[in-house]
Amino acid sequence: MFAEIILNTLFVPLIFGVVLYSVTIVLGVENLLTALIAGLLIIAIYIMLEGAPSLPPVSSRHKVVFIISGIIATTLLFSRWKQVGNGVNFLLLLAGLVWLGWNRLFDVSMLPRFLALTVLILLATGASVYSARTQLPKKDGFVLPITLLCMTIGGSIISLLGAYIGFSQALGAIAAFIGSYILIAFIVLIRQPEKPQILFSQTTLQIISMSVVTLLLVVGLFAPDVNPIALAMLGLTFIASHFSSRLSNVNKRLRPILIGLIAAIPTAASIAVAAL
Repeated sequence: MFAEIILNTLFVPLIFGVVLYSVTIVLGVENLLTALIAGLLIIAIYIMLEGAPSLPPVSSRHKVVFIISGIIATTLLFSRWKQVGNGVNFLLLLAGLVWLGWNRLFDVSMLPRFLALTVLILLATGASVYSARTQLPKKDGFVLPITLLCMTIGGSIISLLGAYIGFSQALGAIAAFIGSYILIAFIVLIRQPEKPQILFSQTTLQIISMSVVTLLLVVGLFAPDVNPIALAMLGLTFIASHFSSRLSNVNKRLRPILIGLIAAIPTAASIAVAAL
Protein backbone atom coordinates (compact mmCIF):
# COMPACT_ATOMS: atom_id res chain seq x y z
CA MET A 1 0.00 0.00 0.00
CA PHE A 2 2.78 2.42 0.98
CA ALA A 3 4.77 1.50 -2.13
CA GLU A 4 1.71 2.20 -4.29
CA ILE A 5 1.23 5.61 -2.67
CA ILE A 6 4.87 6.54 -3.29
CA LEU A 7 4.64 5.27 -6.87
CA ASN A 8 1.47 7.20 -7.72
CA THR A 9 2.25 10.34 -5.73
CA LEU A 10 5.93 10.73 -6.55
CA PHE A 11 7.53 8.51 -9.18
CA VAL A 12 4.83 8.49 -11.86
CA PRO A 13 4.30 12.29 -11.69
CA LEU A 14 8.08 12.76 -11.90
CA ILE A 15 8.12 10.63 -15.05
CA PHE A 16 5.15 12.61 -16.42
CA GLY A 17 7.21 15.78 -15.97
CA VAL A 18 10.02 14.25 -18.01
CA VAL A 19 7.48 13.21 -20.65
CA LEU A 20 6.06 16.74 -20.86
CA TYR A 21 9.54 18.23 -21.18
CA SER A 22 10.31 15.81 -24.01
CA VAL A 23 7.00 16.67 -25.70
CA THR A 24 7.81 20.37 -25.36
CA ILE A 25 11.19 19.88 -27.02
CA VAL A 26 9.70 17.87 -29.90
CA LEU A 27 6.50 19.87 -30.54
CA GLY A 28 7.58 23.29 -29.30
CA VAL A 29 6.55 25.40 -26.33
CA GLU A 30 3.81 27.29 -28.15
CA ASN A 31 2.22 24.25 -29.76
CA LEU A 32 -1.37 23.82 -28.55
CA LEU A 33 -0.89 20.07 -28.52
CA THR A 34 1.79 20.57 -25.85
CA ALA A 35 -0.72 22.46 -23.70
CA LEU A 36 -3.36 19.76 -24.27
CA ILE A 37 -0.94 17.02 -23.23
CA ALA A 38 -0.04 18.98 -20.08
CA GLY A 39 -3.72 19.14 -19.16
CA LEU A 40 -4.30 15.46 -19.92
CA LEU A 41 -1.31 14.49 -17.77
CA ILE A 42 -2.78 16.43 -14.84
CA ILE A 43 -6.10 14.62 -15.30
CA ALA A 44 -4.23 11.31 -15.50
CA ILE A 45 -2.43 12.07 -12.21
CA TYR A 46 -5.73 12.95 -10.56
CA ILE A 47 -7.56 9.85 -11.81
CA MET A 48 -4.64 7.66 -10.80
CA LEU A 49 -5.05 8.89 -7.20
CA GLU A 50 -8.78 9.56 -6.92
CA GLY A 51 -10.26 7.13 -9.44
CA ALA A 52 -12.20 7.63 -12.66
CA PRO A 53 -15.31 9.85 -12.43
CA SER A 54 -18.82 8.55 -12.89
CA LEU A 55 -21.16 10.02 -15.48
CA PRO A 56 -23.03 11.98 -14.31
CA PRO A 57 -20.68 12.90 -11.45
CA VAL A 58 -22.10 12.09 -8.02
CA SER A 59 -19.44 13.66 -5.77
CA SER A 60 -17.07 16.59 -5.66
CA ARG A 61 -14.16 14.26 -6.45
CA HIS A 62 -15.85 13.28 -9.70
CA LYS A 63 -16.77 16.86 -10.60
CA VAL A 64 -13.10 17.94 -10.51
CA VAL A 65 -12.28 16.04 -13.71
CA PHE A 66 -15.11 17.75 -15.58
CA ILE A 67 -14.14 21.21 -14.34
CA ILE A 68 -10.50 20.71 -15.35
CA SER A 69 -11.64 19.33 -18.72
CA GLY A 70 -13.73 22.48 -19.21
CA ILE A 71 -10.72 24.64 -18.33
CA ILE A 72 -8.57 22.80 -20.87
CA ALA A 73 -11.24 23.19 -23.56
CA THR A 74 -11.88 26.91 -23.00
CA THR A 75 -8.17 27.75 -22.65
CA LEU A 76 -7.36 26.05 -25.94
CA LEU A 77 -10.42 27.52 -27.64
CA PHE A 78 -9.43 31.08 -26.66
CA SER A 79 -5.68 30.58 -27.01
CA ARG A 80 -5.45 33.46 -29.49
CA TRP A 81 -7.54 35.72 -27.25
CA LYS A 82 -5.90 35.04 -23.91
CA GLN A 83 -7.60 37.79 -21.94
CA VAL A 84 -10.98 36.55 -23.13
CA GLY A 85 -9.91 33.07 -22.07
CA ASN A 86 -8.94 34.43 -18.66
CA GLY A 87 -12.40 35.94 -18.27
CA VAL A 88 -14.12 32.73 -19.32
CA ASN A 89 -11.98 30.66 -16.94
CA PHE A 90 -12.73 33.08 -14.12
CA LEU A 91 -16.45 32.50 -14.66
CA LEU A 92 -15.87 28.78 -15.05
CA LEU A 93 -14.05 28.61 -11.70
CA LEU A 94 -16.80 30.58 -9.99
CA ALA A 95 -19.38 28.24 -11.51
CA GLY A 96 -17.23 25.31 -10.40
CA LEU A 97 -17.14 26.69 -6.85
CA VAL A 98 -20.95 26.88 -6.80
CA TRP A 99 -21.29 23.43 -8.35
CA LEU A 100 -18.87 21.82 -5.92
CA GLY A 101 -20.35 23.52 -2.87
CA TRP A 102 -24.00 23.53 -3.93
CA ASN A 103 -25.18 21.72 -0.81
CA ARG A 104 -23.35 24.20 1.43
CA LEU A 105 -24.28 27.47 -0.22
CA PHE A 106 -26.79 28.43 2.45
CA ASP A 107 -24.71 27.27 5.40
CA VAL A 108 -23.63 30.49 7.17
CA SER A 109 -20.65 28.76 8.75
CA MET A 110 -19.27 28.12 5.25
CA LEU A 111 -19.20 31.82 4.32
CA PRO A 112 -15.50 32.34 5.30
CA ARG A 113 -14.53 29.39 3.10
CA PHE A 114 -16.48 30.67 0.10
CA LEU A 115 -14.98 34.15 0.54
CA ALA A 116 -11.44 32.77 0.83
CA LEU A 117 -11.87 30.65 -2.28
CA THR A 118 -13.30 33.60 -4.20
CA VAL A 119 -10.18 35.59 -3.25
CA LEU A 120 -8.05 32.68 -4.44
CA ILE A 121 -9.85 32.63 -7.80
CA LEU A 122 -9.45 36.41 -8.18
CA LEU A 123 -5.72 36.28 -7.42
CA ALA A 124 -5.13 33.35 -9.79
CA THR A 125 -7.03 35.05 -12.61
CA GLY A 126 -5.30 38.38 -11.94
CA ALA A 127 -1.89 36.69 -12.15
CA SER A 128 -2.86 35.08 -15.45
CA VAL A 129 -4.04 38.44 -16.84
CA TYR A 130 -0.77 40.09 -15.73
CA SER A 131 1.25 37.28 -17.27
CA ALA A 132 -0.55 37.55 -20.61
CA ARG A 133 -0.28 41.33 -20.70
CA THR A 134 3.45 41.42 -19.93
CA GLN A 135 4.37 38.30 -21.93
CA LEU A 136 6.09 37.08 -18.76
CA PRO A 137 6.66 33.46 -19.91
CA LYS A 138 8.82 34.76 -22.77
CA LYS A 139 10.71 37.26 -20.59
CA ASP A 140 11.53 34.83 -17.80
CA GLY A 141 10.32 31.28 -18.24
CA PHE A 142 11.03 30.20 -14.65
CA VAL A 143 8.87 32.74 -12.79
CA LEU A 144 5.40 31.26 -13.17
CA PRO A 145 6.33 27.55 -13.10
CA ILE A 146 8.21 28.07 -9.83
CA THR A 147 5.28 30.10 -8.49
CA LEU A 148 2.93 27.22 -9.33
CA LEU A 149 5.33 24.75 -7.71
CA CYS A 150 5.19 26.74 -4.47
CA MET A 151 1.40 26.94 -4.76
CA THR A 152 0.98 23.19 -5.09
CA ILE A 153 3.42 22.42 -2.27
CA GLY A 154 1.67 24.93 -0.02
CA GLY A 155 -1.76 23.61 -0.99
CA SER A 156 -0.67 20.05 -0.29
CA ILE A 157 0.57 20.93 3.19
CA ILE A 158 -2.51 23.03 4.00
CA SER A 159 -4.71 20.15 2.87
CA LEU A 160 -2.74 17.76 5.08
CA LEU A 161 -3.04 20.10 8.07
CA GLY A 162 -6.76 20.36 7.31
CA ALA A 163 -7.09 16.56 7.61
CA TYR A 164 -7.80 16.04 3.91
CA ILE A 165 -5.11 13.54 3.00
CA GLY A 166 -6.46 12.48 -0.41
CA PHE A 167 -6.19 15.91 -1.96
CA SER A 168 -2.92 16.52 -0.17
CA GLN A 169 -1.58 13.60 -2.20
CA ALA A 170 -3.12 14.93 -5.42
CA LEU A 171 -1.57 18.38 -4.97
CA GLY A 172 1.73 16.81 -3.93
CA ALA A 173 1.71 14.68 -7.08
CA ILE A 174 1.15 17.74 -9.28
CA ALA A 175 4.00 19.47 -7.41
CA ALA A 176 6.25 16.51 -8.31
CA PHE A 177 5.05 16.77 -11.93
CA ILE A 178 5.86 20.49 -12.18
CA GLY A 179 9.05 20.12 -10.13
CA SER A 180 10.60 17.47 -12.35
CA TYR A 181 9.96 19.65 -15.41
CA ILE A 182 11.58 22.65 -13.70
CA LEU A 183 14.54 20.55 -12.56
CA ILE A 184 15.34 19.42 -16.11
CA ALA A 185 15.00 22.99 -17.38
CA PHE A 186 17.29 24.22 -14.59
CA ILE A 187 19.95 21.63 -15.46
CA VAL A 188 19.78 22.78 -19.09
CA LEU A 189 20.10 26.39 -17.90
CA ILE A 190 23.23 25.58 -15.90
CA ARG A 191 24.82 23.88 -18.89
CA GLN A 192 23.62 26.38 -21.53
CA PRO A 193 22.90 29.74 -19.84
CA GLU A 194 22.90 31.57 -23.17
CA LYS A 195 19.95 29.48 -24.42
CA PRO A 196 16.48 31.13 -24.08
CA GLN A 197 14.47 29.45 -21.33
CA ILE A 198 10.76 29.42 -22.16
CA LEU A 199 9.43 26.59 -20.01
CA PHE A 200 5.69 26.82 -20.67
CA SER A 201 3.52 28.82 -23.00
CA GLN A 202 0.89 31.14 -21.54
CA THR A 203 -1.75 28.61 -22.58
CA THR A 204 -0.04 25.73 -20.77
CA LEU A 205 0.49 27.85 -17.67
CA GLN A 206 -3.16 28.85 -17.65
CA ILE A 207 -4.28 25.22 -17.80
CA ILE A 208 -1.95 24.14 -14.99
CA SER A 209 -2.73 27.15 -12.80
CA MET A 210 -6.51 26.83 -13.06
CA SER A 211 -6.30 23.07 -12.53
CA VAL A 212 -4.41 23.62 -9.28
CA VAL A 213 -6.99 26.18 -8.16
CA THR A 214 -9.76 23.66 -8.91
CA LEU A 215 -8.18 21.17 -6.50
CA LEU A 216 -7.84 23.90 -3.89
CA LEU A 217 -11.55 24.66 -4.22
CA VAL A 218 -12.33 21.13 -3.08
CA VAL A 219 -9.84 21.43 -0.21
CA GLY A 220 -11.41 24.72 0.88
CA LEU A 221 -14.95 23.34 0.79
CA PHE A 222 -14.50 19.87 2.24
CA ALA A 223 -11.30 19.65 4.32
CA PRO A 224 -12.60 19.21 7.90
CA ASP A 225 -10.07 21.49 9.60
CA VAL A 226 -8.88 23.78 6.82
CA ASN A 227 -8.09 27.38 7.70
CA PRO A 228 -9.83 29.76 5.23
CA ILE A 229 -7.36 32.56 5.98
CA ALA A 230 -4.48 30.25 5.07
CA LEU A 231 -6.12 29.47 1.72
CA ALA A 232 -6.63 33.14 0.92
CA MET A 233 -3.01 33.89 1.92
CA LEU A 234 -1.79 31.04 -0.29
CA GLY A 235 -3.24 32.96 -3.23
CA LEU A 236 -0.73 35.74 -2.51
CA THR A 237 1.92 33.41 -3.92
CA PHE A 238 0.59 34.39 -7.35
CA ILE A 239 1.56 38.01 -6.65
CA ALA A 240 5.17 36.91 -6.15
CA SER A 241 5.48 36.66 -9.94
CA HIS A 242 5.16 40.47 -10.11
CA PHE A 243 8.26 40.91 -7.93
CA SER A 244 10.19 37.96 -9.33
CA SER A 245 9.93 39.37 -12.84
CA ARG A 246 12.10 42.31 -11.72
CA LEU A 247 15.16 40.09 -11.31
CA SER A 248 16.19 40.47 -14.94
CA ASN A 249 19.67 41.77 -14.04
CA VAL A 250 20.49 38.85 -11.75
CA ASN A 251 22.74 36.03 -12.96
CA LYS A 252 20.68 33.58 -15.00
CA ARG A 253 21.80 30.56 -12.98
CA LEU A 254 20.96 32.26 -9.69
CA ARG A 255 17.64 33.76 -10.77
CA PRO A 256 15.47 30.61 -10.44
CA ILE A 257 16.70 30.13 -6.86
CA LEU A 258 15.83 33.73 -5.95
CA ILE A 259 12.45 33.38 -7.63
CA GLY A 260 11.78 30.31 -5.51
CA LEU A 261 12.73 32.16 -2.31
CA ILE A 262 10.44 35.08 -3.14
CA ALA A 263 7.51 32.83 -4.04
CA ALA A 264 8.06 30.75 -0.91
CA ILE A 265 7.48 33.72 1.43
CA PRO A 266 3.65 33.94 1.08
CA THR A 267 3.46 30.15 0.77
CA ALA A 268 5.33 29.68 4.04
CA ALA A 269 3.17 32.34 5.72
CA SER A 270 -0.01 30.56 4.66
CA ILE A 271 1.32 27.24 5.97
CA ALA A 272 2.22 28.89 9.28
CA VAL A 273 -1.31 30.26 9.63
CA ALA A 274 -2.77 26.83 8.77
CA ALA A 275 -0.61 25.22 11.47
CA LEU A 276 -1.84 27.56 14.21
